[in-house]
This record gives sequence, structure tokens and C-alpha cells, in this order.
Amino acid sequence: MVAGDHFEQMKDIYCMTTFYDPQTDLLWVGTKGQAIVYDQNRKKVQVIQERQGLNVGNNVLTIGKDAQGYFWLGGGKQVARYDPRRDHLRNYSLSGHLSGCYAQCTDYKGTTWFGSRGGLFWYDAKSDSILQLKREELSDDVVAVASIDSTWLVVSQPYGIYLMDLKKYYRSGETDLHLYNEKNGFTGVEPNQDGMYLDSNNELWITTSTELVRFTPQKLNVSQNSLSVRIAKCNGERIPFGASQVRLPRNQNSTVLTFDAIAFNRPNPVQYAWKKSTDSIWSPWQEENYAIISQLKDGKTGIEVRARIVGLPLGNLAGTRMDVLVSMALYRQAWFFPTLLSIVTLLVIVTLVLLIKTFSSMVRIGKQAKMFQLQAILSQLNPHFIFNVLAALQSVILSANLQKANEYLVKMSGLIRGFLDASISAGFSRTKNIRETELPLSKELEILDHFIQFQQLIYPDRFTYELIMDSAISPEKLTVPPMLIQPFVENSIKHGLLQKGNMGKLTVHIYLDEKRTLVVDIADDGIGIEKAEALMRQSHLLYT
Repeated sequence: MVAGDHFEQMKDIYCMTTFYDPQTDLLWVGTKGQAIVYDQNRKKVQVIQERQGLNVGNNVLTIGKDAQGYFWLGGGKQVARYDPRRDHLRNYSLSGHLSGCYAQCTDYKGTTWFGSRGGLFWYDAKSDSILQLKREELSDDVVAVASIDSTWLVVSQPYGIYLMDLKKYYRSGETDLHLYNEKNGFTGVEPNQDGMYLDSNNELWITTSTELVRFTPQKLNVSQNSLSVRIAKCNGERIPFGASQVRLPRNQNSTVLTFDAIAFNRPNPVQYAWKKSTDSIWSPWQEENYAIISQLKDGKTGIEVRARIVGLPLGNLAGTRMDVLVSMALYRQAWFFPTLLSIVTLLVIVTLVLLIKTFSSMVRIGKQAKMFQLQAILSQLNPHFIFNVLAALQSVILSANLQKANEYLVKMSGLIRGFLDASISAGFSRTKNIRETELPLSKELEILDHFIQFQQLIYPDRFTYELIMDSAISPEKLTVPPMLIQPFVENSIKHGLLQKGNMGKLTVHIYLDEKRTLVVDIADDGIGIEKAEALMRQSHLLYT
């Protein structure tokens, strides 16, 4: 306590916060589990503690007085209101949260605001409860809050301070926020508990972990500068201003687009999201200012980009669009391989019909026909599968991720080796006994495991895999037609799990039924067959 040149330290307590009430000339001190009131002679005149019902936590961290004459005491657990006229105390939780109260203020309209670990709260007299101000920008710890006359409510956040326009809030209910931190003038780090004081010159003094800040509202630039975004480069080459489209080299359907955001007020990093104009879902927000876009279809595809500044109101988004022109050779067209496969399939079917007629006298013509049908399926799968693998590897190489590309190559070599072994086993066997063209179940599962690992490498964190096998099955002794399981698993991943948008699960259950028939049950928790079929009907890759 200081009076003129005289300084006196009160050593009997430690002080977490103070509040001076000029109407009664009394000093309130928050300390361990209680609030102590001193008169002008530094004598205790009142103690409010657990005996009176105080239950705000281990320490009283903030004390204030509202326009109705109530005293509010906050702590690490909740907040309490004390009525000195009736000597009555009531405890409040912050909108159901036991998140504590670290700072408070009462604005020019008489509303009392509270800073908490759960965000910014206010006392609603109608419901006699403390409610939260629902704004994502103010959802982190608020340890300091103050009001500046009728203009601003100042609220601390870990990454800076916000100014909320009080007049606009009471006029229209809109929470207009302005963020200040070290990037646009407010250099103090971590504004401290109850560390805001408005002096007689209407200047706000703020204590922080690094410095004492004098905040002069009249000198602030509170204009909301606009944010704009453009696509500045394509594969490292600059795109002229005003350009609405860019053409890729012939036979190239992948590109790296670089974004550029323009803003005069950038207190926090810029985040970007993008999507193809034919997509309905935007990419997740990212601070990287580029996107790797692959598998563009032949012709024109629109790429849409939007940007925001973290911490500013979420409606403050900027957007742009650029058309990417792709020119692919006939054999590189998206429809070419499906059409070619259809022709091959037709030829194989015709060949099968001739073969069936040729071997019509054979006793085991049914099983022999199944063998040729399997060969037809494999003839479709060979180019289709290898094309998909190489397309995925191309995207990784374009991103210049050498380590990941090397992992892809290692996985791909093992996978294609097993795949070709299976193809050779079924396609080049001269035996008439179909059982001799089959592979052990263990070998089939090894190829399947390679395939699933490769898919998880291409699409990380998109799905998990579980193989459940009946203990009565001996995978080394049982044989199955080669590559029987893989196409169904591929469909489950591609059309079910990858369309889901979050983590999914693939389960392969192998067991013997009551007739001792081998059953392979493939299940996923993806979008379902009906939705998958609807998406396939919309796709330009219309193949069977």
C-alpha cells in the first residue's frame, strides 16, 4: 500500500487480485480460498470464505462490482455473487462448465463479462445464469477482459487480443471482432490474469509476460481490410495477372498450382482450401500455399481456391477460380482403357464360346469353362491394375517426394510380381485339370496383403484392415482360383471406403460353412453399395 512517499507491505497474506470500491472506500483482496476486505486504515472489516458458502476454488482470482452493486468473486472452479445489502452469497457455474473464472469487467450497458478457460461468458439477469458467447475465435483461454467506454470490449487470447464492437453488439447482436498481435502492432505475449486497467485518459494498460503495454484505442486502425487470393503459378511457371485459364503440356494431366493471398492486415497465417469444380467437398484447410492436382480429365476442368486468415471472423473468406486445359492422346484418354478392355472382353467371350463348342464332348466342360472365364477376368485385370498402380506412382513422383516414391516402388514390385505369377499360373497352364491351375490360399492371401498395404500407402489413414480366418482352415493345403479375392477387395476400397471421407475399416473373413464350402466374406463400413453405384453412374470411367 502506497500513500505519498510511504510504502508498506502487508505480509500476513499473499494476494492474487485486488479491487478498490470508491463508493465505500474499501479494498478487496483475493487470496487463498477467501476474499478479505480492508478499510482505509488497513484493518480487516470483513472476510468472505467457505463458511459463508464461497466455493470458487483454491484461490480467489478476480473480484469486481457490477452496476447493481453485487460483488463477483471468481476462482479456478466457478464464480460467486455476493450481495452486501443482504449478506447473501450464491455460486454459479459457467454455462454448465467447471472451467473457472480468471477476469471480469462490467461494460457501459451494465453487462458483466467473465474470462474463463472455456472462453468468454456473460451474466444474463433474465435467466439468472452465466452464458457463453458462442464464437469460435474466442473459444481458447480468456484470462483478461476489459471495456473501453461504450466502444470496445477487449478480450485476451493466447495468440493476441480481440476488440469487440460493443455498440454494434447491442444494436444488432453481431460480434464484430478485430484481432491484434505481434504481426500488426500488439507485441505483448500472453496478456495476464486481471491485467487490464483503464486510466483517466481512457488509455488501457495491459500486463503481459514480456512487457507492459499502453493501449490507445483512438490511434487504432480498426478497418476490416479485404483479403484476396489468386492462383499465381502452374508447375512453377508464373501465370499472368487476369488470366482465367492455363494449358498443360500435351499428355500431362497432373499439375502443381501455387496460391498467393493479398491482405494488408495479416495478424495470423493464411489458410487455403481447394477443390475441382466437379467436386462437392473442399480439401481440408492448409497453410501450404500449393496443391498437387492429379487425374485431370481431358478438356477443361475448373479449380476453385478459397483463403482465410486464422482467427478472423470465419465469414472473411476470399475465393478465385482457374480453368485448367488438358490435352491427352487417344491412348491416354480416360475412356480408352475401359473401351479396350471391353473389346478384349468381347473377344475373349467369343473365344470362350468357340472353345466351349470345341470341347462340348468333354465330361468336365463346366469346370473347363470356368477356367477360361477366369482367364478372361485376368486379361481385364492386367492392364487395368497396372495402369492404376502407375498413375498413383506418377502423382508421388510429381510431388518430388523421393522417399515416398521409393516406398511405392518397393511395394509395387512385390505386388506386381505376385500378380503376374498368378496370371501366368491361370493363363498359361496346359493342363485340363482346373485344380492344377489354382494357387494355395496362403499365396492368394500374400498377394492380397501386398495389394492392401499398397492401397494404405497411397491413401494413408483412410482405412484399417483385419483378416479373420477359421482355425479349421489350413491355408497351405487349400487352393483357390488365382486373383479371386483381389477385385472384390479393390471395389470395396475404391467405391466404398475412399468415398467415405474419414477412417473406415475393411474386414476379410474366411471360413467353412456347414457344407464344408470355403466362404470368403468381404465387408466394409463405407458409403454402401447404393451410393457407390450412384457415384459410378456419374463417373466418366463407365466400365464394367
